[in-house]
Amino acid sequence: NVEAKRDYGKSNEEGNFTLYGFMPGGTVFVRATQGPELSGIEGPWKLTQENLTDVVVRVVPGTKLSGVLVDKNGTPVANTQVAATYLRENFPVNNETNEQGAHYMDVDQKPSVTTLVDGTFEVACSMSGIYGIQASPPSSKDAPSPYFTQILKRVVVHKGENIRGLRIVLGQPEESGLAIAGNIRDPEGKPLAEVRVDATIIKTPPEFVGSCGYSEADGTFRIVGLSEGEYVISGRLSGYVGGDRPSISAGSDGIELVLSPAASIRGRVVAASSGDSITDYRVTRWRGEMEYSSGMSDMGISAKMDADGVFAFDEVESGDLTLFASAPGYVVARKVLSDVQPGQSLDDVVIQLELGEPIEGIVVDTAGNPVPGAKVFEGSVQVDMQEIGLDKPVAVAHHDGTFRVERQSPPPWNDLYAAYTPGYAVGAAKVSQDGSNARHVRIVLEKGGGTIEGRVTVSGARIADPSIRIRVSIYYPDTLVGHLGEAKYGNDGSYEFANAPSGQASLTAELELPSTRGDSRALTRDAHVENGKVTVENFDFAELAGTLSGTVFLNNAPNNYAWVSTHWQTPSGETQRATAITDTSGAYSLAGLPVGNIEVEVSGNLGPGKRTQNTFSVTIDESGTTQQDFALGEESE
Repeated sequence: NVEAKRDYGKSNEEGNFTLYGFMPGGTVFVRATQGPELSGIEGPWKLTQENLTDVVVRVVPGTKLSGVLVDKNGTPVANTQVAATYLRENFPVNNETNEQGAHYMDVDQKPSVTTLVDGTFEVACSMSGIYGIQASPPSSKDAPSPYFTQILKRVVVHKGENIRGLRIVLGQPEESGLAIAGNIRDPEGKPLAEVRVDATIIKTPPEFVGSCGYSEADGTFRIVGLSEGEYVISGRLSGYVGGDRPSISAGSDGIELVLSPAASIRGRVVAASSGDSITDYRVTRWRGEMEYSSGMSDMGISAKMDADGVFAFDEVESGDLTLFASAPGYVVARKVLSDVQPGQSLDDVVIQLELGEPIEGIVVDTAGNPVPGAKVFEGSVQVDMQEIGLDKPVAVAHHDGTFRVERQSPPPWNDLYAAYTPGYAVGAAKVSQDGSNARHVRIVLEKGGGTIEGRVTVSGARIADPSIRIRVSIYYPDTLVGHLGEAKYGNDGSYEFANAPSGQASLTAELELPSTRGDSRALTRDAHVENGKVTVENFDFAELAGTLSGTVFLNNAPNNYAWVSTHWQTPSGETQRATAITDTSGAYSLAGLPVGNIEVEVSGNLGPGKRTQNTFSVTIDESGTTQQDFALGEESE
């Protein structure tokens, strides 16, 4: 098997191989495997317009780790899955490859192996570096997860080295690095045992690194092997909910988690007109009393359904809850459950759905002629996404241009339907709120459309640093088309949008700066697009002298992965934006700012999916350098 950055192939009897589908201008690494034998990662090679030939990959015997898995009493543990994971700490900088050509996103875990009757195991490793030995609990049928299974031992592996005699203790990781310790109880103060406790580091970008542990009989827990930084500590136990604690520093002790008994919900979805059960449906759950907006029925927490069509939520938090139910051909329904109590069982919750009308229409050109074969999408369509199959059409226009969408539920974003076919600009139409035009939706496509092109420069010069990524996107705020995706780029900083719809558009050029945190600068301006014409819009990022730097604190502790951003108007009327993300010490730096007063928006990181924010006024000194720390609390607005 031959792999080149996630493209695969097999060599023939002579050892020759060919891989396809690479873009010129990129960099490629190649490696090969044959049973337990493997090559190093060969490369990098820079790809040009010419084919890359005569690549030689040498396969050598792989590295093996072997040992025995025992429980805390020293008894061998049989029939348990063990795996070795190539850890993220092998990558000194996120978003970059290490010296072996491996990318930090490639968590290289080989298939797990099952321990023998005497607890022994042997796993293969593909690269030199630091591996984490992980084992699933004996009761689990699942293989160890690189992200969510406790790392029991870290092992340093050198190329060609076989390591024997490892002794791995299930549920008892080796002491290394920093630790977070505490205890877990229920609301009455009773200790909870066998609670899985996860420590998720707030990193840049966020990542899960398999740092977890289990509480003892007295409710105490200890998670080891942590690096410096802030963590979200969460407890998970079947039949209980809650227990999250954000912004806990590595090395902390005495952390208290409280888990409450979970409520449960059982129910059915029925047709409002007949009361008959509907079996092909979806129910999602949201905290609080929520009003429906488009897309909510596809998000939230999804219910499980049994063979009889009964839906269930087994681990439900207390308080007010909102359920949304949707089914093909029906309108989305909303049901609010008020003041759900811990441990409460709500059985036979019934949600009624009203029958919805199908959507019918026609796709035509500006002369009124049908456009057969046009793809119809719910909501706006990103041309670059649908070209690679990520935006899926809901219908295709027939030979006479007509189309039919059999379901109206859940409705698309803004009740919008868009159409696209190569050679035409994207067109769209909206279904009225009362549904009066649901059977005669008319989508008009412009033949050819307009073209927007230009260059992105810094102080008038071409951007020579290849680590700076240019992105240009287009959005139509005052029409039905919406967001079209990214432009196509050239090596000289040029960009182009072809087949762009006529009308007023908003263009944004963004520079993703060469940092580990995702810092960026952006310019936004309006442009008018005309069918059959080329609109030239060049973007030039001025090198302003102002710099703002400092530290973001959350609850008096440095906050990792906080967002710091500001925007201002340029003399030419553009909106320029600068964004920075704090590092593990909470530090940030914004460069290229104007001198004078600016508003700075700071969004603090409370953990996965949770943030708190505030806006601060700052004066950038004429000297060009300003130091400013920002303090946030969990309730900042």
